[in-house]
Amino acid sequence: MQGRIRTSAGRTGKGRPGLFPVSLAGGQDGSSAVETAVVLPLLLLLIFGVIEVGNAMSTWLMIQNAADTGARYAATGQGVIGGTQMTGIVNSVNQILVASRGQAGVVTVRSWAGTNPAGAGRLNNPGLACDTVEIQVGYTYNTITPIASMMGLFGSNGWGAQIPMNAYARRVNEPWQPCP
Repeated sequence: MQGRIRTSAGRTGKGRPGLFPVSLAGGQDGSSAVETAVVLPLLLLLIFGVIEVGNAMSTWLMIQNAADTGARYAATGQGVIGGTQMTGIVNSVNQILVASRGQAGVVTVRSWAGTNPAGAGRLNNPGLACDTVEIQVGYTYNTITPIASMMGLFGSNGWGAQIPMNAYARRVNEPWQPCP
């Protein structure tokens, strides 16, 4: 029997095998294609998910860092004498956002008298010495993989989705003048 090869047609013959020799596993020619068709979408979903979550977390940390920077700027009282404190806060926040992601955010400043942030606070007012100041940064995160579109998340219908993100930072203003 040496030299005989079994082919997919079930014949045995001497010489060259047929185009599709039968596998040693016993007739499972298309199983690899089916397994690939089942596993590949799950693998891509996992890979895209890891990439997207990592990038989203990196973006959120950048937004939180920008909010912290704005709160530090506000707490030091820079620009109080020249009347440029609000502009300086917004510029310090957006400088980080634009340098990191190329897109500015929406900066909201709120303050409360003293160290107890109760109530609505004073909007667009960094407060006086020893007041509590809060910086809120709103940012629109643009996804970098098609996973949100594939899953129909966030109302996306194209390649990327837009996800709103917010970060907050509070500080007590330094006593650059005597506290009330």
